[in-house]
Amino acid sequence: MRVKKKGMYKIGGHWYSGKHVEEAMNVSSNIKDLEWQVAISALEKQIPKKWIDTKSYLTCPVCESFYDMPVVEKYCPNCGQRLKED
Repeated sequence: MRVKKKGMYKIGGHWYSGKHVEEAMNVSSNIKDLEWQVAISALEKQIPKKWIDTKSYLTCPVCESFYDMPVVEKYCPNCGQRLKED
């Protein structure tokens, strides 16, 4: 339980400087934001995207890595994006 008094927080029977607690809460919030960004990115990579087809090679539409044809991979070996042929 957090109780705030004169710039201090009481957490679990101990008093902590408000500045340190607020900094820790900001770091925690930033970590949660980063975790959400990673989760969303991972989900977006599961949506299949078409290879970019040129005459001599295939290119990943996300990271733009290119590979000699034919490619039978269902995922880009570089970034992990799920891919489809047509």
